This record gives sequence, structure tokens and C-alpha cells, in this order.
Amino acid sequence: GSDSTGNGTFRNPYATPQLAAGLIWGNADATAAWPYTVIIGPGEYVGNVPMPSNTFFIGSTQANHATTGSDLLSIATTITGNVWLMSDYGTGTGTRGGGLSNLAISGFFEGANDRDVRVPAGANDIEFSIHNCKIQTVSIAFRDAESILHIKESNISTLAISTGVYQINGSQIGAIDLVGDATVTTTAEIFNSVIGSVTYESLAANVSYKQLTSPTLNTM
Repeated sequence: GSDSTGNGTFRNPYATPQLAAGLIWGNADATAAWPYTVIIGPGEYVGNVPMPSNTFFIGSTQANHATTGSDLLSIATTITGNVWLMSDYGTGTGTRGGGLSNLAISGFFEGANDRDVRVPAGANDIEFSIHNCKIQTVSIAFRDAESILHIKESNISTLAISTGVYQINGSQIGAIDLVGDATVTTTAEIFNSVIGSVTYESLAANVSYKQLTSPTLNTM
């Protein structure tokens, strides 16, 4: 691909996800009904990548695994750096939904404005998904108790979460840090997963930890 002569099509792609994200941000027209999808080819992409609202980043898998279901070893797209959710097109009103698939991220995946993922005024609750990804650290704080983060068939070393519902299925999490708030609820619904440890930063917070189907819990 080329960031100078590419046009974002399969025949003539851009070279970096950073350019694609910048163009989406500049258009400022992604909605929940009409989101953008950025297909990222196999290889290593170095540098931090901003992620606009209502955008899905989808990496590549090895050809021999592409149609055989989720397999973390099949991930063929690596981002050596951090990925962070941008505020809602510079309005300061928050970040809406989106998702990550088939990506290995060496650093943080985190929300804008010091981890906050905000629901803009008048918007529906956020749903964000992470599927078949390997990420060093996920650090997100929803601003709305009804918002949901879906984590499926992924490997995350550290998961720091607060506010909202976090549904974790078929994943391996090294450590979960549940950060509570006295006025909202943080719920981690965990099933069919391997969890190293779970800690609570605030015992006074309104936090619950539900095992819908008991996961394997290791001591680390």
C-alpha cells in the first residue's frame, strides 16, 4: 500500500492504519448505523494508532486458519504500539462504539480522556467488542453503567475496567483490576475463560463479579 498514492480500496490500499483513521476522523460522518471498517493486512505496523468513533479495525489471519474458527495463533496483523479510542470527532461529547478483531497489540488499548469512553448526550449506550485479539493491556472506563464491552476468544495480559458490563467469553486474562465508583455499577460477567487473578481497587464501590459459568481461576 501507499499513503501517498493509495485510495483505500482493496486494489490500491493505504500503507498505514494511521492514515485511514485520520481520514475517518476528518470525514466525521461515521455513525452506529453506518460505521467505518478498516481492513488491516498482514504484517507489523509500528506506531500508535488513534481509533475514531463507530469504527472497526479488522486484522488478518493466516490463510490456513481463516475459515476454521478463532485461533489466537492465526493472527497475522501486529500493531507495535498503542491503540486509543478518540473522543467523538473533537466535540468533547464522548466516544461511541466500535470493535477490534484479529489483531495483536503490543501496548495499551485504552479510552480517550484518561481511559473514559463516554456516551454522548442523546446517544444509546455503547457496545464495543474485542474478538480474537492478543493485547498487552486493556484500560477502559465507561461513563455509563449500561454500556457493554464484549471480549471473546482473546488473550489479554492486564484488564483494568470500571463502570458498565464486561462480558468475557472464551478468553485468557492474566489479571483483572475492577475499579469501582460509588454511583455506578461495574459488572464483570466471565464464563468459559482462564483468569489469573481479580482485584478490587475500592471495596466501598458498587462492584460485582459474576461467573456465569465458572472459569478456571489461576493464582499468579
